[in-house]
Amino acid sequence: MIGMHVHDVQPPASDHVMPPRGQIDFARFQRFGTSDILRVIEPTSRTPADEITEALAFLKKVWDTSRHN
Repeated sequence: MIGMHVHDVQPPASDHVMPPRGQIDFARFQRFGTSDILRVIEPTSRTPADEITEALAFLKKVWDTSRHN
């Protein structure tokens, strides 16, 4: 099994931030977002549900291959 966990970061030391609330350019990783590998959103236990929902919608939009062709 091949997979990756997905979260954003806010320097200097905050990780597991929900996209797009950090500094990662997720468009650069579009090929991973559309591949057959397992992708898991990895929030902290304190992440509000609405931020997770927003992150999923953001990633679907940014990694939608029809938007990049």
